[in-house]
Amino acid sequence: GAARVGSRSGGDGAAAGDLAEIEAMLAEKSQAARPPGVQQLLESLQAAAVYTDTPNHDTNRKLWDAYAKNWSADTDWVQRMAGHLPGEAPRDIQCLGDEWSDEASLIAALEDWLYPLVLSGGQVAEIGSGGGRIAERVAGLRRADRLVCFDISQEMIRVARRRLKSLGLDERVSFQLVPGEGDYPAEFISAFDFVYSFDVFVHMDLHQMRRTLACAYSLLRPGGRLFVTFANLLAPDGWGRFSKQKHYSVGGFYFISPDIAQCLLLRAGFQLDRVSCPQPGNVYLNRDLFVLARKPP
Repeated sequence: GAARVGSRSGGDGAAAGDLAEIEAMLAEKSQAARPPGVQQLLESLQAAAVYTDTPNHDTNRKLWDAYAKNWSADTDWVQRMAGHLPGEAPRDIQCLGDEWSDEASLIAALEDWLYPLVLSGGQVAEIGSGGGRIAERVAGLRRADRLVCFDISQEMIRVARRRLKSLGLDERVSFQLVPGEGDYPAEFISAFDFVYSFDVFVHMDLHQMRRTLACAYSLLRPGGRLFVTFANLLAPDGWGRFSKQKHYSVGGFYFISPDIAQCLLLRAGFQLDRVSCPQPGNVYLNRDLFVLARKPP
């Protein structure tokens, strides 16, 4: 995702700075790869334009394509991000995204909030599958009849597909590239019992959140369940990270408050079942807002 997916850090904000640095580094590499004449033309056009804002989904696509292309477990910047994670022992990086959180925080969050909704014989979708970090765990449960992984980044899909195949977990898993600005393919409408998007909406602005929630609603069958997480300004580590930001960037998180998240979900048509409270010691629960919701029967 998402869809998911960016840097995840504890309360000290150190790893958050790392991803901002990585985002800038990847953008610089992309610019350096352009012929000088093209780069000068782009700069002159940007300087002359009255309004140059790039859509959030487009910026996300470019960032995560670049992230996936440049990612390797032993790359210096990946190891630097992993070095800021809680715990005494260095994190063993196997999958793209392992550098974003400690294993204990991730497992605790998934076991409480996500795994119980993956039912035997179920039809499951992930919005923002990224490099397959969550998909491999859901597929490894071997419960769902089908897992469809949606993402806006072709490069992330490439990495995720390769990862799951290497683990022998690709039999019931498929990948679907989607546009950030439009509807999902008609073949997937009302096709799923459960849709989840973990650590993905943290990179979207409000308008992109609204569009993506509408897509999630359309994917679900009546009575289907949704699990989604947002960057929570009111959580201790949420505020701690926000207060260290100079401005918003896709790699840096878009913080909202619980009432805004609930408004977006209710306006999209969902009913709310459960909302998280901050939990000290967990990278995710002390920074984000977790929500379980459902599409009315």
